[in-house]
Amino acid sequence: MIGMISVDSRKMIVVDLDGTLLNINGGCSKKSKKYLSKLKDMGYVIVIATGRVLSDAINVVDGASFANYVISDGGGIIYDMDKKKIIDIKKIDIGEVRRVFDIYSDDIDYITMCDMYYYNRYGDNNTRMDLFYDRKITDIDKFILDSEGILHIIVRFKDMELIDRYSRILDSDRIDVLVMQDSFATSRWIEIFSEGVSKYNAIKIISDIEGIDNKDIICFGDGRNDIDMIKNCGMGVAMGNALDVVKDASDYVTISHNDDGIVYFLKGYFNGDIDKFVRR
Repeated sequence: MIGMISVDSRKMIVVDLDGTLLNINGGCSKKSKKYLSKLKDMGYVIVIATGRVLSDAINVVDGASFANYVISDGGGIIYDMDKKKIIDIKKIDIGEVRRVFDIYSDDIDYITMCDMYYYNRYGDNNTRMDLFYDRKITDIDKFILDSEGILHIIVRFKDMELIDRYSRILDSDRIDVLVMQDSFATSRWIEIFSEGVSKYNAIKIISDIEGIDNKDIICFGDGRNDIDMIKNCGMGVAMGNALDVVKDASDYVTISHNDDGIVYFLKGYFNGDIDKFVRR
């Protein structure tokens, strides 16, 4: 792996953040950043694909200088890191935003409206607020009026048994409703996107721009919102800590996010030693 690569052998490498590139402490190791930076310098296309808002996604990995693109809000935004500009954005219809607020009841812990910069939270809860990215909403109408656009919505429930019923209530032909689950299967919640928004659909836009075939895309993930790219990209790799449903959808399983599982897999792949990984 020395020097530049040919156009024909170029790969796109797509990495989720939480539970994938980021370790259990929410940080990205120097080893992972250095390795991905090396691949970028060689000509590979490095893409972050996360459910985090854009500003948080970039800052949590110290400016994301190792990435060519950032897909944030689960596919709602595609940001070109080199040109420093948004190349695609898909906002939720304002009527659908209001409809989500209309269902607010004692069953719901809180609703988070995500724009490019903040997690705007409405509801009575004792969840810790992040100093930089979390904002409290008190006036719904003013928030919607002042908003420049909502990219995705998170709904947390006091009783997780109610999630399936509310997901059916919220479903419409203008939004996609996804039931999410953490890696430990101890928490479930609903995330809402504009119809057709997904990490994989955003990846396809970037691959068209870069002229990279789907077979030359390698993606890494651990959660339910990674399944579409894990299944549909040329090679899908689940982290060792991933949900079983993600592992079942993947081509290979690497080691944990706490052990630089992305670097471990890519080094094996580029050295022709892929047989040591579990083939699904």
